[in-house]
Amino acid sequence: MLNPHGRAFRVMLGAQSMVSSLAVDMSLPALPAITAALHTTPADAQLTIGFYLLGYAAGQLFYGPLSDRFGRRPVLLIGLSLYTLCGFLCAFAPTIDIMVAVRLLQGFGGAVGVVVTRAAARDHFGGRELAQMMSSITAVQAFGPLVAPVLGGIIATHFDWHIIFLVQGCFAAAMLATTWAGFAESIRQRDAHAIRPGRLLTNYWTFLSNPRCIGFALVSSCVFTGLFIVLSASPFVLIDVYGLSSQAYGFFFGFSVLGYMVGSFGNRRLLRAMVQSETLLRWGLVILIAAALAMLVLAAKMWGGVAGVMGPYVVYCFAISLVQSNAVAAAMEPIPHMAGTGASLMGGIQMACAALGGFIVDLFFDGTGMPMGIGMASAAIGATIFYWLIARRNRPGAI
Repeated sequence: MLNPHGRAFRVMLGAQSMVSSLAVDMSLPALPAITAALHTTPADAQLTIGFYLLGYAAGQLFYGPLSDRFGRRPVLLIGLSLYTLCGFLCAFAPTIDIMVAVRLLQGFGGAVGVVVTRAAARDHFGGRELAQMMSSITAVQAFGPLVAPVLGGIIATHFDWHIIFLVQGCFAAAMLATTWAGFAESIRQRDAHAIRPGRLLTNYWTFLSNPRCIGFALVSSCVFTGLFIVLSASPFVLIDVYGLSSQAYGFFFGFSVLGYMVGSFGNRRLLRAMVQSETLLRWGLVILIAAALAMLVLAAKMWGGVAGVMGPYVVYCFAISLVQSNAVAAAMEPIPHMAGTGASLMGGIQMACAALGGFIVDLFFDGTGMPMGIGMASAAIGATIFYWLIARRNRPGAI
């Protein structure tokens, strides 16, 4: 079994969280081919993404309490097994209806990674070490959005669309084998009543009534919403408004992921240099607001072209990595006895906020980058408000 303090363990946890980005980002270039091969419409083909995300959101609410009850290892192995099986099944789906149904189950299985890795990190670490571990997981996880669209585009261009899902299944199978061999049970004492309705409600209330837990969960959800808003709106803004090609869009998207990775590595380095976690988070919030306002102004005036949009967004992604890792660590810190349930609640809140934010911005799209800039700025300002008004209440010693 891998040593929790070793680099290989951090890479494994990050890769477990990465499976869902592969499932979504790799599949996007294949949608036209799937539409033609399965004799369906583009709208129905897009349901393979929507239903995956629906299963992903639902799964996050289940895996945390289950892992508190039965342990991290068995729940992680079951979720990865479901994801792996569905990846292979998608490659041979004969109709779009079957594929959509299988993608729903694949999303449910894929949700296990982000929930259980956060809970396992809390089982092993606390304080500054937990924030460092979350930064490492985030940095590895970012390789998924960086590589997946490029890999998916190459496969869709030069091979058959079935290969994309076979690659997803093979990667998940490798992760399943690695987890079986290297992931030891991390929970010290299982909660035999964790999935009983009474205990669930008690644990939910414990999390939601703790200013540190809910405050930092809302901070994390706001910055994730800002990221999701750009993922949802940027294809329309950059391709339809600024005339960027689909291939060039993928290239510029990679720059934003690099910004995210640089911020994650920098956050870990600064934490090791004894900079306080909340100090880094506050710096990140300031940079978030500045980057979002810069994009809003540049988009409104159409100054700088594509660089006027992507430049601030790369900085925005850099700042997200400073906020996100430290916010997640701070939210998990007070609840070592129910880390799985807490991770599930955080995931559910994040997905709900992101879906709502993306829907509102898409609804008000007016052929400019203004709604996207307003959405990003609102998310950054909301995160700052939640931090200063809620998260800092009952503040313990800084980590």
